[in-house]
Amino acid sequence: MYQQMIVQGRVTADPVIQYGQDGTASCEFDVKILKEWKNSNKETLRSEQWFRIRAVRALAETVAESVRKDTPVLVVGEISVTAEQATKGDKPMARMRIFAQSVTVIDAAMGAGVAQGDNRSFDSKPPKTAWDEAF
Repeated sequence: MYQQMIVQGRVTADPVIQYGQDGTASCEFDVKILKEWKNSNKETLRSEQWFRIRAVRALAETVAESVRKDTPVLVVGEISVTAEQATKGDKPMARMRIFAQSVTVIDAAMGAGVAQGDNRSFDSKPPKTAWDEAF
């Protein structure tokens, strides 16, 4: 089985790159999706969703060089959900994490359309898992 998630939103802070003991680059950043709409009473309602994105190897280095806070991006990757304790209050929360396979910087001139043309797209292959090596 294979699953894939596509997220389009804005980067909330400059990505931070780190290098493992073996020299492998790793980069994490958050993407926020903000939806706004009006209800039947003409009141504006908002909904926010946050995703933690992780890129590795060449993709991590390229993202760290090219992506900054407020950059609109389109991320394609594998999703995992983990339960965590909230920083505010006692209620548990779920955190959505995406292992990025590609990150596309969306040109501001394109608006909210599909990324194409001269936009920069960077690809990465996910690391092999024990599952992959068993078959």
